[in-house]
Amino acid sequence: MKKRYFLYFILYFTVCASCEEVNPAKPIREGVLRTWKVNEVKISLGDVDLTTVYKLGDPNFIVNYESYRLTFFDDNTYYKIDEYNVDWEGIWEFASNDTKILFDKGIDISDIALVLDYGSTDLVLQFEEENQKLGNIIREFYFIPADD
Repeated sequence: MKKRYFLYFILYFTVCASCEEVNPAKPIREGVLRTWKVNEVKISLGDVDLTTVYKLGDPNFIVNYESYRLTFFDDNTYYKIDEYNVDWEGIWEFASNDTKILFDKGIDISDIALVLDYGSTDLVLQFEEENQKLGNIIREFYFIPADD
């Protein structure tokens, strides 16, 4: 009889311990709530492989992303300054088990970012857009926390 209770205890403990690990959304969500700056941008056009067009500290960049900032707020709003110094504000949310971030869902110019990598000091987002003349355009943004 005591063995059965011990087995129930072990089973209960195992289930409870695994429940804490099932939903990693909270650490990811809390971790992205900051301002990010671009460390590197890679772009591919059509069948052309990814090409680095910007790398922080490299004076030979093709496009200047020096001022690009992306800030995620706790109320699911974001603020972005793009590579052309244009300010954007909107709403963001996680989707597909936190593997995607939806920007401005339901608006005509909405963006979907695939989360390729996330850590406390890095965030990699991939955006894909269809272009009839150039083929699919894939942009990968490698972010690091902004210190300013």
